[in-house]
Amino acid sequence: MGQSVQARKPGHLTSSDIGLVVNEADPFSVEVGEYYAVRRRLKSSQVLHVRLPVRAVLTPGEFDDLRRRIERYFGAEVQALALAWTIPYAVQCNSVTGALALGFDPDLCENSCGRSRLSPYLNSSSSRPFSDHHLRPSMLLAARTVVSAKAMIDRGVAADGTLGRRGGPPAVAYFLKSEDAARNVRAPMFPLPGLLRDYNVDIKIEPAGAMRDGRRV
Repeated sequence: MGQSVQARKPGHLTSSDIGLVVNEADPFSVEVGEYYAVRRRLKSSQVLHVRLPVRAVLTPGEFDDLRRRIERYFGAEVQALALAWTIPYAVQCNSVTGALALGFDPDLCENSCGRSRLSPYLNSSSSRPFSDHHLRPSMLLAARTVVSAKAMIDRGVAADGTLGRRGGPPAVAYFLKSEDAARNVRAPMFPLPGLLRDYNVDIKIEPAGAMRDGRRV
């Protein structure tokens, strides 16, 4: 049996809830961040400029400085974060997005296949994660090129308000099953395949090899 999907409370995150972080040391980040801010009509108070090393992995000290700056700059109205870069994407063995949302967990580096900390946001129906759980879900605006990053942003803007729209085509959610047992631990929690009519979402369960770069092969 797949895990039941909890009904969402009324409301959803919008661009007014987003805090954007731009790395001034990275030309990609500067250009993509400026474009995102314009397309999402962000206020200046929603954009934080920092200077980070342009490399894949941050040290815990570098990350802690970033985290403190974010906490000082953004108020309670900012519920989620967009990071306008491709790298850095990690803090030691933690993802930078996970560390910002849930806190840096050094224990993961001692046993990378062990259980991580429990997330209070798991299956939560909250549409105000910072207000309700004191965490900000975070995402990278990552892409191979500035052009592809801008195209991704345009697709996101065009998709606003379409999820679950009555009479519209269903959104498709792909859940991937791996032959690697350590990577497949969440598979028993996947919803059953098929159309969730209440959400207008079509669930697809695929072997991991059937997807590449977010596309079916």
